Amino acid sequence: MTQTVAFAVRVGNWVESPPIRNFIIALILINAITLGMETSPLIMASYGNILYWIDRVILSIFVVEIVCL
Repeated sequence: MTQTVAFAVRVGNWVESPPIRNFIIALILINAITLGMETSPLIMASYGNILYWIDRVILSIFVVEIVCL
């Protein structure tokens, strides 16, 4: 097994580990809440910028997770 393949296997195992899996599940729940909040014009007027950045950060983490699998 080459070093690249061994590294890929270790990263894959780490991403699929219970703590990381639970972290991703928590992010899914937080993302669902923020997306629901984005449907309210009143909330968006007050917190739209914060909700936008929360969404972008979570999306970036999801992309990294997909790349690592």
